[in-house]
Amino acid sequence: MRFRHRKLAAVLIAVVALSAVFAMGTWAYFSDYEVARGEVTLNLSWQTEIQEKVYDGNKEISIKNTGKTSVVVRAAIFADELMTITTPDDWEEHKDQSQEYPYYYYTKVLAPGESTSTIKAELKDLTEEQKAIIGDSFDVVVAHESALAVCDKDQKVIQPEGWEYIPNITLE
Repeated sequence: MRFRHRKLAAVLIAVVALSAVFAMGTWAYFSDYEVARGEVTLNLSWQTEIQEKVYDGNKEISIKNTGKTSVVVRAAIFADELMTITTPDDWEEHKDQSQEYPYYYYTKVLAPGESTSTIKAELKDLTEEQKAIIGDSFDVVVAHESALAVCDKDQKVIQPEGWEYIPNITLE
């Protein structure tokens, strides 16, 4: 019987020894650390500004990304009904039911330092009577918004919070 106990004791000692070896390795793995050196600045703020040129009763409008992060932009243009709004192909007009005026959505991601193409608000095809009524007193008010360009796994821009619409924009 003693021989049996010795075998059992030897097996138990071997199991305990192996467990201790694995436990120490596991402890070493989870308790190791490395000190990082250096510095990385991450800036996720963005800023855009409107650029307007006024000439002969007309207005040219573009938006410039003056921030350090890519953005998507939209603009609402409030103008007299005698004004004609002309947009290039890279702008898309969309009007929600709750809005009186449409938004114009830029269909590309606007990288830092870039400007959108130009939207034109023009007094076209007016009669002399209409021109006399308007004279030099007309207003074109532009309100623009920008949002961080956040993409899904397919590089498609996700609709920003608070926007009811976004065109199909893919990060290039």
